[in-house]
Amino acid sequence: MTRRAARGGSSHGPQVLETLQALQALQALQALQALQATNALNAPTASLRMMRGALPTRDGHRVAYAVAGAPDGVPVVVLHGGPGSGSQPGALQLFDLTRFRVVLVDQRGTGASTPHGSVRHNRTAHLIDDLEAVRERLGVERWGVFGGSWGAALALAYAGTHPRSVTGVVMRGLFLTSAREVRGLFVSSRGRAPRAWTRLRDAARGDERGMGGCGDVSGHSRDGEYSGIARHSDVGEHSRIGNHSSLSKHRSANEPHTFSNLANRPAALLARCHITLHRGGANEAQQHALALAWRGYEDAVLASASTRRARSTTARVSRRNTRKLIGKYRIQAHYLMHRCWLGETRLLSLARRAAAAGVPLAALHGSRDPVCPRGNLRRLARAVPTARVECVRAGHLASDPALRDSVMRALTAMFIPPAHEGRGMRHAA
Repeated sequence: MTRRAARGGSSHGPQVLETLQALQALQALQALQALQATNALNAPTASLRMMRGALPTRDGHRVAYAVAGAPDGVPVVVLHGGPGSGSQPGALQLFDLTRFRVVLVDQRGTGASTPHGSVRHNRTAHLIDDLEAVRERLGVERWGVFGGSWGAALALAYAGTHPRSVTGVVMRGLFLTSAREVRGLFVSSRGRAPRAWTRLRDAARGDERGMGGCGDVSGHSRDGEYSGIARHSDVGEHSRIGNHSSLSKHRSANEPHTFSNLANRPAALLARCHITLHRGGANEAQQHALALAWRGYEDAVLASASTRRARSTTARVSRRNTRKLIGKYRIQAHYLMHRCWLGETRLLSLARRAAAAGVPLAALHGSRDPVCPRGNLRRLARAVPTARVECVRAGHLASDPALRDSVMRALTAMFIPPAHEGRGMRHAA
């Protein structure tokens, strides 16, 4: 617009440009004021300015990140959950941005990272490498790590892999990536939200005849690794991943598929979700229906531990947001099918490695957490006796006031430890 006006010699060009600049400035100010209004610490507006960047990888991804807070503040990287959720600006509310320099990283295929929803070259090892690359890009020698749910698991894995890069780890709602937890999500938790679970099951079934029953899971994995969860989730945590090519390869076409009974088999339901959400696995309408059903089930399960009313998931969703939802749950299914390339035994081993290298660990868990069992806190304490743990009368999300306050105290105690902080935490016996 301004280029055309300038070429025509019009005097309106500068006015239009000034108007656009004023509008952009107003929008930026309104965004900052909105964030400031919801920030529990009421940090100064200057500290809320965010610097955004993107890191290209050698295998075709662009990893988006944002930095907020004091330029000379204590650096802490925030690892979001899901897997597949993307960073939330609300996480900044947990930090005093006059003392912290907070880095938000959108894991591969999530948030502003591209290509969105891609599972190609997308494993836990890739995410760990990306974190190191972002740290080096920002010129940070060492930083603290904070993660919730899946982000807590990734935090442990990262700290155990690169302990020299980490000053400490704070976790909220620890997920140990075990088959037991996957079963809890897809089977045991249906009692908390039976109607939402039924909608998820029905959406996962889709048109079974049109999709040829359960299909061949290995058709969507060049490694044949999906069977690590899909075939062995009910026979123990130490089952080996990657020795079987598919769920249905050796079954007769006329034999009933495991997917015809999804009520008691988390592997079957999860694998069905994966097939439907994978690119080419179903049409967009089926993927949309499943993504909405999954979100609805997730919200209902979380709401079962909260006094807050669950948000409605029946409203119309824009095409753009629909694609984001599909991408989110495609990645989540991809990771859960592989047990996030970790599993409880390996993850706790990485936690011990981090602690042995001198990285302090702190974990907070809601006593009413309906997603990640509170027993995960005990398992971490047994594996790492020096870990500081706290069980809070709360649910799973950091938005729960009691859990939020405990997390804020833990972050300050871990990374900016005055003498009077950290009394609510205890060293695990």
